[in-house]
Amino acid sequence: MALAAPDRFGLGGRATVRGFDGEMGLSGDTGTLLRQELQWNLGGAWGQLYLALDAGEVGGPATAGLEDRFMAGTAWGWRLSGKHHSLDAFAGRPLHTPATVRTGETAAGFSFNLNF
Repeated sequence: MALAAPDRFGLGGRATVRGFDGEMGLSGDTGTLLRQELQWNLGGAWGQLYLALDAGEVGGPATAGLEDRFMAGTAWGWRLSGKHHSLDAFAGRPLHTPATVRTGETAAGFSFNLNF
């Protein structure tokens, strides 16, 4: 029996497989996700640069109609954090996109947080 949509394992977007814009992705009853990241500390107040490689696969009854259940992407970015703030600016690209997923050639964005 397939899981309801909100309970499925989802892939594609900043929180899972980076490099995808998050508009479309893959979902299944089961899944595997691998996220790897290399970080270079810039020292002092400059934060760190990073390079990421992510991949994932979905499975289960909900994916029976999918030909390709695998996706992979890469991202690079800059993180900066202080006592009361954090910043993450990034850009990424899909490396392997299933035919059922439409996405842009690049995904970019940033997040800025203030902590009180």
